[in-house]
Amino acid sequence: MTHPSSRLLAPGLLILAGVAAGQPLEEGSAGEQGLEELAVTVTPVADTRLDLWILADAALADGRPLDALATAEGWLEALRSASSAPADEREAALSLKARAQRALGDPDGAAETYLELLDAVEARHGRLAAETMPPMLAVGGSFNAAGRHAEALIFGDQARHIARRNFGLFSTEQIAAMHVMAAANDGLGDRTRGRELREEALEIAERRLGEDSAELLPYLDELADWYAGRGLTVRERRTRERILGLQREHHADQPERQLETLRQIARSWQSEVPAALRHPMDRRSARQLARLSPSASPGARPAREVLRQGESLLAAHPSLPAVEQARMLIAVGDWHMIFDPGPEEALAYYRRAWTLLAEDESAQQALLGRPATLYFVPPPSPITAAAAGARDGRLVLSFTVGADGRASDILVEEPSPEGTMDQATLRQLETTGRYRPRFRDGEPVAIPGARLTHPFRYRPAD
Repeated sequence: MTHPSSRLLAPGLLILAGVAAGQPLEEGSAGEQGLEELAVTVTPVADTRLDLWILADAALADGRPLDALATAEGWLEALRSASSAPADEREAALSLKARAQRALGDPDGAAETYLELLDAVEARHGRLAAETMPPMLAVGGSFNAAGRHAEALIFGDQARHIARRNFGLFSTEQIAAMHVMAAANDGLGDRTRGRELREEALEIAERRLGEDSAELLPYLDELADWYAGRGLTVRERRTRERILGLQREHHADQPERQLETLRQIARSWQSEVPAALRHPMDRRSARQLARLSPSASPGARPAREVLRQGESLLAAHPSLPAVEQARMLIAVGDWHMIFDPGPEEALAYYRRAWTLLAEDESAQQALLGRPATLYFVPPPSPITAAAAGARDGRLVLSFTVGADGRASDILVEEPSPEGTMDQATLRQLETTGRYRPRFRDGEPVAIPGARLTHPFRYRPAD
């Protein structure tokens, strides 16, 4: 997906920002969300080498980064041995080489190649020219991917300075740079500054586009996803409710967009846990933990109210594609799986969704073909993260996701240090773990081999 602040800065030079998010079952929690990769695409003007560019670009698109890298390096070697070559050809070859290096999991190598590209662009256009922004942002993005966040912050800050110098103090062109800086601050442990930069970026977009503009939706989506990934559920819901309002105002003819937002709001409510369990384990939270069940979640009722809005919207648009109807049925089924004492109602919704998708086997597999984590309340860490002498601990459990959406056959694969959290986490998985089971031929089936990794902080015994 192209970032909303992407723009053509010069003929043939385009900055692309990819956004990805994931929630792997193994980790049992939302993964990193937000700006994951920055890549520069330079299209050569000269026809003589356009065939090489097309060849390497196609190799990247086909998932053959080694072939793309070989083509780009061969191209660069030919340019080095040529008596003269257009500057844009070398820039195009460098951009392809860096993209291939990123695809091969070599962000350090990509950063060095992008630095070489940046030098070439600066030599051609000047150090403060707008044309330097794409490679500069790509350097910062690669440094972030390599864990070199202090260096990424420098390049993001410089790119923002150039954007403001060329386009104005409140220009949207600076937003991509702000996201590089935000990701760098996250990596450096200053997540407050990372959040502030993202929120400031939204304010800039609002200033330029207007607070009621539909063009704000991509910016709001990205910020809401970031809030969700950080567990900032109140901010996430507030942002998604604003998204929903803009969708109703500007995209009333696209109910599927509203349905997706309603499902996201419901999922956010469903992730809420009692406030006492957000703090280090003490006697009070231990007592609450012992008698905790998902139905005690403060988000159960508001989540159901949001889903009812989705059901009403679905009823008002009966001609929506089967996959959209199935997604809504599954969302309601998920609510019942989490909060009902038994799985019967949830399984009924899942079966209806499976039947709706009878003509679309790929959608059946995508939506119901593997188990999915719905709810789990881990036991609080014994101490705060900032406590003196605190250390990082980790516990890994393996288990079977049953046809009833519960965890069984739980084994401790990697015990926590000194057995700190083993039994408490195992009990919590048995008590609060809720999963959407895998479906096969229209019925739920048990799947062994699921894994849960639970990180926490503890103080070693003297």
